[in-house]
Amino acid sequence: MTLRKIIRHRLFKITCLIILTIIIISIIVFLTRSDSEIKDITDKITNSNECTKEKTTFTVPPIDLDNITSIIPLGNLNPSAHTFPTGHMYYNIKTENDEFDSPTIEADLYAPIDATIENISVMTFKNDNPPSKDYSISFRTCEDFRFYFIHATSLSSRLLDEIVLEDDDCDEYETGGRIYENCWKEVDIDIQAGEVIGTVGSGMRTNFDFGVIDSRITPHTYANPERWKNNEDKFYKVCSTDYYEGDLKQALEDKLGDWSGNKRTIEPICGTIAQDEPGTAQGLWVLKGTEEITKEDSHIALVHDNIDPRIGVFSIGTSLESIGIKSGTYRFDPQEFGEVNLDFNLIKPNGKVLCYEVGESFQDQDNSFSILITLTSDNALKIGPLYSLECGNSPWSFEEYIEFER
Repeated sequence: MTLRKIIRHRLFKITCLIILTIIIISIIVFLTRSDSEIKDITDKITNSNECTKEKTTFTVPPIDLDNITSIIPLGNLNPSAHTFPTGHMYYNIKTENDEFDSPTIEADLYAPIDATIENISVMTFKNDNPPSKDYSISFRTCEDFRFYFIHATSLSSRLLDEIVLEDDDCDEYETGGRIYENCWKEVDIDIQAGEVIGTVGSGMRTNFDFGVIDSRITPHTYANPERWKNNEDKFYKVCSTDYYEGDLKQALEDKLGDWSGNKRTIEPICGTIAQDEPGTAQGLWVLKGTEEITKEDSHIALVHDNIDPRIGVFSIGTSLESIGIKSGTYRFDPQEFGEVNLDFNLIKPNGKVLCYEVGESFQDQDNSFSILITLTSDNALKIGPLYSLECGNSPWSFEEYIEFER
């Protein structure tokens, strides 16, 4: 063996010995730490994504309080795109001259908490001339807590720089009689509470959506949970106002109500989306034969109003238009007994046909009919029109009907 090879061999052995010594010393140092020091290290690793109170308490309103005229509670109905109770709250924006039909102001949109932005999407409204667009922003603060804004009218320059879209990042669909193109981008952007992330309002953009998904809660109850297995967020959507504290929480709750100033006074004060009562007619119903729910247009909801839960509401999608019931909301005063206007949660699967004299409806369509329904089993319902404003006396029978299922 040459002298050079001997030197290289010895250097290699010395290097290996040094590395081994460092590893042994490191292990000894770690093992000689106190239990509390080891626990601190373990906690930092384990709890870095834990949903502590600090990570789930909003401290900044999404826009200045003076610019919020009202907040629509959870469960708003706006068929056919929102035939089911809506899973986010609408924050209505101040108008330029404080009149309902005047343009809204443009307001800065703030991050309500330290968070990480995970997704930004651009929605183009293809029916507008010219097409218009707005933005949605999705956040996470920890493993089980997420929130989002929809209908931001602009993004901060910092976020806008992140929107580099490819053709395969987009899809086009139709709902509520309108055509949309949605493009999205996965991002990883840390933001701080109070940081301006964009704007909302301006022109006739009257509100924006603020939604929260808290996977720590007891899941909402649905009559057929399997129906929603591809939409797990539906089990965990909650009120954004519930995650504020103190005077700020009270100030936001004082704004809960509709566009006209009617306040919600019945608990839960911020509304609810899950109204299914298994074994009754109350709740969500999908058009018979539906395999997967991608849109709400074809379906119906038999629920209660999100401002005054004492009012019963038929939220009707497009499937009944073929038999004379246009898409919309049809309201009535629920009764505790009898066969006319019986509350949905009192209807049992006995095949009896019941009648409803419906009043005010969405978009002021013609209400020259009553509505007949029958629950033929826990998971099967028929619904159709009675061509009379008044129900009259039972028994009733269907001339035409459409079938729905859980």
